[in-house]
Order: sequence, then C-alpha cells, then structure tokens
Amino acid sequence: MSKVMRALLSISLLVIFVTIIVGSTGAQVKRSLRIGTQAWIVKKYNMVEAVKKFNKMHPDIDAKIIEFTMEEIKGFMLKWARGKTSYDIVIGPGLQYARPYQERNFILPWDFVFEKVPEEEFLAPFLELGKIKGKYYNLPWCGEVIALIYRTDMFRDAGLFVGPPRTWTDIAEYAKKLTVDKNNDGIIDVYGIAAPLVGPPSDKIDWVVWGTLQSMGGELYDKDGNFNVKSEKYKKALKFYVDLRKNGYLLPDCHVNDNVGRNAFKAGKVAMLVTWHSRLIEAQQILGYEKAYLSPLPGSVENGSFITVGGGVFLSRFGNVEDAKKFTFDVLLSDWFNSWAAAKYGKMPTIKSHFERLEEPYWDDLLKIASISSTMPLYVDAPKMFDTIAKESVRALLGEKSVDEAMDAAYEEIKDLRK
Repeated sequence: MSKVMRALLSISLLVIFVTIIVGSTGAQVKRSLRIGTQAWIVKKYNMVEAVKKFNKMHPDIDAKIIEFTMEEIKGFMLKWARGKTSYDIVIGPGLQYARPYQERNFILPWDFVFEKVPEEEFLAPFLELGKIKGKYYNLPWCGEVIALIYRTDMFRDAGLFVGPPRTWTDIAEYAKKLTVDKNNDGIIDVYGIAAPLVGPPSDKIDWVVWGTLQSMGGELYDKDGNFNVKSEKYKKALKFYVDLRKNGYLLPDCHVNDNVGRNAFKAGKVAMLVTWHSRLIEAQQILGYEKAYLSPLPGSVENGSFITVGGGVFLSRFGNVEDAKKFTFDVLLSDWFNSWAAAKYGKMPTIKSHFERLEEPYWDDLLKIASISSTMPLYVDAPKMFDTIAKESVRALLGEKSVDEAMDAAYEEIKDLRK
C-alpha cells in the first residue's frame, strides 16, 4: 500500500472514529429544565417524585428542582431585567408579583394551555387571578378556600354533639363554651378559636377577614375598585375577631405568625380554626382522622368565601420555554398530581374534572364556594394595598385603634394606589 493510500485510510478511520465519538456523546446530552420551586412546596408536595416521573417520560430532558426562599423572590426582577434567569419555570411567588412581572415583559402568558385544557374546565375565579389585559400570566395551579377547621373530639367533650356551628352567632357561642380554664388557676388552657390574623409581610389577617366578609354577604370591593374597608359589613367582619379577642375566647397571640394558631389547634390548645381549608389534612395526619374535620364558613356556600392559589406559576421568557410547557401539562395540570396533592395535602384542584376522584363530602361544598367567590386583584400596587390593610387591621385587633379608626386610616392610604 502506498503512502498516499495509507494516509487516506488513516484519515478515513479518524473521521469514522470522531463521528462515532461525537454521535455517542451527542446522544447522551440532555436538555436542562430548571424548575424553580419555593422551599415549602418542595417539602409539602411530592415534587421530587414528580420530577423523577417527568424525566422518565422524557429521556431527552434533565429536569431538576432548584429551591428558593421568599426572600429571593424580589431578586428575580434584577436578573430578568438583564435578560437572564436561573429558572425556566417558577412555582411559588405570590400573585401580587404577576402584574409587575408582566408590565416589564419578563413572563409569558399561559394561554397556550387552552389548546389541551379548555378554558371552561378551569374554575373561573382561580383563572381570573392571573388575567392581565385579556391574557393569563399566572397559572392557577392549586386553590385555597377560607373555611372552619374544628376539633371533633373537643366538641364532644364540651357536649356539642349537634356538629359544627351553622351561623356566625353559633361560632361566637361555641368559642365561649370551648374556652376553658381546666384547673381554675386563672390561666386559660384551651381557647375556643384562632386564626392566622397576621400582619405584614404575611398579611393573612386580610384573607381571614375577606373570607368572613363574603360569607356574611358583604362585597370585597367598592364602586371604585378599592377594598371595601369603609363599609359597615367590612368593619363588622373585622370586629367579629376584635370582640372575640377582647372577650378572651380568641387565642391572643395568633397574630404573631401564621403557625401560632395552627400549632395550638394540633396541640389541643384551640378548638376551632378559621383558616385555609388545606390545614385539615395535616391536622388529621397528626391527630387522627376522627379528631378533626372541616365545615364551610357560615353562609359561604351561598355567598362565597375568600379564595386564592397556593402561590403563582410563572413562565420566564428567558428560559427553556418549550420543556417548561411539557412540565406544565405532564405534571402541574395532570390528574395524578392534583389528586395526590388534594389527598395528601388538601390542596384544591383548579380544574373541575379533577374533583371527580375526591371522596370527602366537603369537597362538594368547597367546589361550590370556589365557583362564586371573589379574590385578590392584580393591582399594580397590590402588595402595598394588602400590607396597609393588614397593618391597620392588626392595630384594631390589639386594641390600639378602634375598628372605625383603623379602617378609615387604611382607606386614606389605599384610595389613590394604582389599580
């Protein structure tokens, strides 16, 4: 064989070898999908298993969970403003961020979802939470309804065999009867009722009062689109909790953080809890199914309650958009994922057909309530509005101001905010 032929043969073999190596390497390269998930969601949901299942469904995708904290959420703005992102899909930030994100063109609308899931299949109030200028920028992933959780064992011990309270007067009377100084030492051992009446930055007192207001037949907004804080019904809803605390039937420190009343309920220190409905499941997991149950707030099946979603889902325009869409359909909107979330954590599906697998009878009531309830708006200045109302509401709760003074002060601050 001539030198030329040997050289050509060597070159041919080298080309074949390189082609094999490159082809082999290319077959192993997977597209990365970064699923930014708020830390509590990773802990409470079966997100790790969900991602494993998704990766098996899509061998060409390497999906990974990247946790972030509440404090990191505002940092998204800075990175997105530079056209960069650490996450291809973001699960967890509050709905109040949707408007600022959308105004700055940082996120994409979810309207493509309706190609596979008809718009009418979604519970309309949840879907409306993400609607800005005719498009949907927040995916309604899992729902919450403000309801009443109660200790059935403590009701029986108190002789309340008739079941949960049916009116707001009943709730006040039950709270009084269930508040007990067991050893007569002047210290209350069990309080009748609690709620996460927390101010900024959590603002859960807003949720509780808004759910109470609507259940009592009040309107959440006035004619100018402001929260209806100056109406007599709004003040009545807030005063209900102010009076309970003043009379000694409301857990006095439940305004400190979200978990004070929740933990006291599970520890047998509180008999009733006005809170989001999903708290029932975790209580039953600790106490036993027979010791806790759920009842709609009085009047809420007819009038509605306050509803929201358990954090928004945002689609960054700077990331791997196409694979993020696949994760949305195959996990977040899937029947198996939503059924698991409802059964294990009490999270309400936002698609009507997902309710068909849910067995507890209260789901029928919760579905009715969610269908007619109002919820928080996507105002430009929504975060400031919620903070202002919550701050003044806590002042009324603690007796630092009257309800009238507190709500008048709140109105003066929110009336000129951008809607």
